[in-house]
Amino acid sequence: MNNTFTISSSSYSIDWSPKTVVEEVLQNVSTIINTQIGTVPYARKLGVNSSLVDSPSPIFIATATREIIQKISEFEPRAIIHSVTFERTDVSDGFIRPKLVIGVRE
Repeated sequence: MNNTFTISSSSYSIDWSPKTVVEEVLQNVSTIINTQIGTVPYARKLGVNSSLVDSPSPIFIATATREIIQKISEFEPRAIIHSVTFERTDVSDGFIRPKLVIGVRE
């Protein structure tokens, strides 16, 4: 399948009954990038590390990109990652949010 989908950590919602494999994979990827590692009982490795929060932006972006790719490959192998970028929100709030473009293996 050649379709690509964009996922941002700011657009997270849960559908308890996804109707398609694509919806399920998109939701799973969104869950991975929005979950702090160590917070899911019986799946402590699920999620991304939050210890980089106060790192300089280039270090944070490089390390977070690597970790996001590793975690998605481990926990949602049906996702094909095309790109990982980061969006900066208002400079005063200091948020940098991941934005992914992925494909789905059905």
